[in-house]
Amino acid sequence: MVRQKIMVETLRALLFIFLLVGPTAWTSLSVSDLEAYVSPGNFYEPGELAVQVINIPNTTAPVELDVYTPVTFDEYPLIIFQHGFTGSIKGYETISTHLASHGFVVVLPQMYPPGGGGDIPTPEEEAALGVQIISWLEVNINTIVTPVTADTNLLGLSGHSRGGQIAYRMTLQVTEKVKALAGVDPVDGLEMFGQTLVITGPLTFDIPTYILGTGLGPIVVGGFLACAPKEIGPFHFYCANPNPTWLAVATTHGHADMIDEADYTEFCPGGPNRDGMRAFTAGTLAAFFSGTLQGNEDALLVLSDPNSSPVPTEMEMNKMGEDIDLDGVCDVCDNCPGVANLDQADSEEDGVGDVCDNCPNAPNSNQADTYPPQGNEIGDACDCEANFDCDRDVDANDVTPFLLDFGRSIYNRPCTNQDQCKGDFSCDKDVDAQDVTKFLEDFGRSQYNKPCPACIQGQPWCVY
Repeated sequence: MVRQKIMVETLRALLFIFLLVGPTAWTSLSVSDLEAYVSPGNFYEPGELAVQVINIPNTTAPVELDVYTPVTFDEYPLIIFQHGFTGSIKGYETISTHLASHGFVVVLPQMYPPGGGGDIPTPEEEAALGVQIISWLEVNINTIVTPVTADTNLLGLSGHSRGGQIAYRMTLQVTEKVKALAGVDPVDGLEMFGQTLVITGPLTFDIPTYILGTGLGPIVVGGFLACAPKEIGPFHFYCANPNPTWLAVATTHGHADMIDEADYTEFCPGGPNRDGMRAFTAGTLAAFFSGTLQGNEDALLVLSDPNSSPVPTEMEMNKMGEDIDLDGVCDVCDNCPGVANLDQADSEEDGVGDVCDNCPNAPNSNQADTYPPQGNEIGDACDCEANFDCDRDVDANDVTPFLLDFGRSIYNRPCTNQDQCKGDFSCDKDVDAQDVTKFLEDFGRSQYNKPCPACIQGQPWCVY
């Protein structure tokens, strides 16, 4: 109501000026002569501005665009939001409407056909297209959203999942144009699919950043891959960000819970309150961009107030969270949170610091240690079960003791704690064909070919 009254008085003043100075002098005035809009707050609730959606076909723009804009005559920052992998821009209607209602012109580009139809560009190609879209918007956006003005000099980038990665790639290409950057459960390049990482070390740009993460995002789906793997997910981005940077993690929700119901699919593990998750996502984004693009410093307090969040949340700022090992690196960014390692050395780049890595010479981010079944503090990726004489290789000297025990079983001198078998790798009290396969996996390892880790000769392998 207050805002409406202000707008009425503003229009009356403009009408008076028009009558006073005449149409010729009027043409020299523009919206830049007015004070740009600032949201009054209450960011988890829709803003006070009415919003319209304008669809721009790909015959006019580089790609199809949905533009969410306030209808009230004023000047607003511009936000570009990138959809997730194979996603549809229609799935972010709630978030985009919410942002626009707080005083932003929000543009969602459909970077390629949703659902994976057609050729999907590489992340590098998608980011290059995104930069083209920025250039197109700089020229054309204000002919689309008239009579309001989108301030392209106040540009914020954001994106969900792979879209968060794309927003970062775009930022690194046109750093001078981007004034604020946010990732919604962002995921970096998947090297298993031949993609490169955009985050390879600390970032040096001078841009405020916000990362929204989810507690269920790192859960592996179908025994294959998580929707937001820990090693390339939100913490990966947050820990590389320069200050100021904010992190908010919705601890009980998942990677896709902020997508609208009509486009939501039960693939990634999800939480109990998707309406709340959409409000959390939209509200924290609105607060972040209000603080960074509208100059509303009080809005940033929302990002440090988990008690006001509509879903259970953990928040921190500038990587100043708990530091159990007191090495100066907060736990969420520490690659070895239980052992001090200020240098964060990680020689094989698997996300686990060398000082606590159970296999420091071979990548094994999951630190699996299943051989023997009770574990031996040596990761499966570098364990050398058949190195019976502990000379750091598996050769003919190890074949002989293996063959001597081959054939032992529960019916023929079973393997026991008192009478161990050389070759019962699975600790099932026999040495059989299954163990031959495991032996052959290690045979040929030497100081020149994946050397075996140090061991103590005669130390029991199994505990029966």
